[in-house]
Amino acid sequence: AADKNPNIILILADDMRGTAMDFLGVEDIHTPNLDKLAAESTVFTNAHIMGGTSGAVSMPSRAMLMTGRGVFEVQSDGMKIPECMVTLPEQLRANGYQTFATGKWHSDHASFNRSFAAGENIFFGGMHPYEKNGHCSPRLHHYDRTGQYKETSFIGEEFSSKMFADAAIEFLSTAAKAQNPFMAFVSFTSPHDPRNQLPDYGKKYKAKDIILPTNFLPQH
Repeated sequence: AADKNPNIILILADDMRGTAMDFLGVEDIHTPNLDKLAAESTVFTNAHIMGGTSGAVSMPSRAMLMTGRGVFEVQSDGMKIPECMVTLPEQLRANGYQTFATGKWHSDHASFNRSFAAGENIFFGGMHPYEKNGHCSPRLHHYDRTGQYKETSFIGEEFSSKMFADAAIEFLSTAAKAQNPFMAFVSFTSPHDPRNQLPDYGKKYKAKDIILPTNFLPQH
């Protein structure tokens, strides 16, 4: 039964370049956990996003990933996933899976609640605003079974990545003991701007040592 219905953890990073990983040979990037995952996994080095019809390509990309549809098939560039487009977690949920989400969902509330039976530290929208302290004070939601999410449920007291990781770990600590298989969707909002950084993590980098791309210009 375990082989037939494996547990699934789907992790997304938001607007992260494929080359921004140490194991791909970028010497001034420190990604020890991604390096460990890559060493135990299959790595696709020739995969590409399909783009979008708006400036935010992460929004349609997430909708395409969830529904298995192309860029010109998703609705409102991914801002809404109608009921006729069944999502991957929605299909798993209908077949006995526990479905859980934390982090970013740049689509409508209804599709989120169809997809996931539980969640914590949920972020609806495109990015954490600069003027509201960005990733350091993320505006988040608890899971609402009614789907009537208010503008903001609460303000996170930790960096967004830690809030999402902690919620995932808390779910996994209980889900692994249950009889039903689970799918955990862990959708980080970093490294998407605003350009905040975890205080300790930033100490690993010095501006003078960072290798800039060949097409870098001092002004946009």
